[in-house]
This record gives sequence, structure tokens and C-alpha cells, in this order.
Amino acid sequence: MVEGENKWVFDDIVIGGVGAASVIDHEMEKQLDVAYLFNTPVHEIAPAASQWQPRVSLMDEQGIWAQIVYPNVVGFGGQQIGGTGDVKLRNMTATIYNDALAEMQANSGNRLFLQAVLPWWDMDFCLTEIDRINSLGLVSVNSSADPQEIGLPDLGEPHWDEMWEKIAGPGLPVNFHIGASASKAPYFHSGPWPTMDDGAKMAIGTATLFLSNGRLIANMIYAGVLERHPDLKIIWSRAASVGCPRF
Repeated sequence: MVEGENKWVFDDIVIGGVGAASVIDHEMEKQLDVAYLFNTPVHEIAPAASQWQPRVSLMDEQGIWAQIVYPNVVGFGGQQIGGTGDVKLRNMTATIYNDALAEMQANSGNRLFLQAVLPWWDMDFCLTEIDRINSLGLVSVNSSADPQEIGLPDLGEPHWDEMWEKIAGPGLPVNFHIGASASKAPYFHSGPWPTMDDGAKMAIGTATLFLSNGRLIANMIYAGVLERHPDLKIIWSRAASVGCPRF
């Protein structure tokens, strides 16, 4: 409990509301209030937002066979747990998180493909975890778009070459979500003008959030990352989940 509200706290840092940043309430109505997105208790949001059984049931109702599902509270690129601090705690959290993803994917009958979090803040551990992620049957990984935010080299530096090769070996795509950066995602906060109402702020944020990935794409190309690692598969993503129609 933080200032009267239930929050996720990691290493003494508040990283979000326990509602997992959902905008769909328990009655399956979409809420447009930004405060709802981050502050709603988990029992007030749609069960399908966080539980695999109601999620798969909802997919059946909507004619969707499979979904790709990205992290949320831990950060779309793991940046919420990837800052400075207790590295053993951060590594253990990534491991536990990825184990839970593999279990959820298996329980869903391989209809929910959950994207693993790379412990990019610890290179030696990260390389080991990539092998483990592959052995768990997870099909893709997520990484921070801006590791320089915690004092590491940016993604264009040779520091990351071994990681890129390790990922490319088994053909695991690496995902960069539009929200995979701690400070380069102004789509809900500094993006809309202060005078906009909550509905307008949500609309403006949704319309402009794609611009974050344009910045990342340009940097990766001009840094020569793709030329140095021609087998590396990169996904620049926007959605928290992408559904594939069932045929």
C-alpha cells in the first residue's frame, strides 16, 4: 500500500498500479481516463487482462486463435526492473518472470505466446538466460530501447554484439515495444498539452506513440547493427497484444 493505493513495488521503487495498466473494466467497457490506466485495482479490471483462462475464453468468443503478449508492469522492455540496484534481485526476478510466462504459454495450449524479458543489465547472466529462454519454448524476447538510461552503452555499441549473436543463433526475434524506454515515451505525459481532457490525452497519446519506434529504427540502421548481424530478427511493436484470426 502506497499513499492509500495498492502498488507494485520493486527494490523499494514504485513501478505501477496492481491493475496492470488495463483500460478494460470488469464489465468489458473501455475506460478513457489515464488515471484508470495506471491506478485501478486488479479486481476492477477485466479478468482476461491478466489471467490465461478467461483470456483464452474471450479469444474463443472473438474468433481469435493465438495472441502475442508483451510485458506490462515490469516494463515493455524490462526497464522497470532493469535499473540500478540489487542485480541478484533483478536477475532472479527476470528468471521467475520468464518461468511464469512459459507455464502460462503451456497452460494456454500454445495460444498465448508470451514474450520473455532479457536481463540486459547483466551481460553474462543475459547470455545464459537466452539459452534458458530458448529451452523453455518461448518464441521471442524483449529488450530495453535505451539502456544508456542506466549508464550502459547504447544499442549501437559493440557491448551488445555478443547478445545479438546469441539471440540470432536460435532465431529468436528481439522485440522493441514503443514503451520499452523509461524516458523516451512521452505519449501520455509530456505529449498531450496540459489543457487536453483525459479522453483527448488518451487519443493523442495513442495517435503519436508510433513515433517512438521511428526513432529506434533510424538509430539501429545508422548504427550498423543490422549490417553487423544479418541474421538478427527485430520486431518493432506497438500493441500490448496482437491477435491472429482463426481460420
